[in-house]
Amino acid sequence: MNFKIVKPELTTDEFLRLLVDYFPETKDEVLDPDYVGLIHLQLGGFANYANKCIETKRFDELKKIFDYFEATVTKVHTTVENALYVSFLEHVDFEGLNEKEIKKYLNSDLYKTWTELRK
Repeated sequence: MNFKIVKPELTTDEFLRLLVDYFPETKDEVLDPDYVGLIHLQLGGFANYANKCIETKRFDELKKIFDYFEATVTKVHTTVENALYVSFLEHVDFEGLNEKEIKKYLNSDLYKTWTELRK
């Protein structure tokens, strides 16, 4: 699935609403009342979901997750952008996948960033 965000900029609330609409399994964790206003914790929940997809070999869903990441990362406030990298991307653990397999989900720039963040 390719995401196309036509709006030039997304508010944090719009970004989160789209996230839970596209990935309803994340709703309880991302919108946990204790996490409201704490975007890093909310996106940590999204990373947990990505890791569960890897563990359960739901690679079609993993592709959708990174399509969403790429479609939104340049359209959000810098605070959300930072959280996407630090609290989401850095915490995605491609356990059991080799470099070639990981690159099916991350473009070359994103792969480089992911490896740098994990050092």
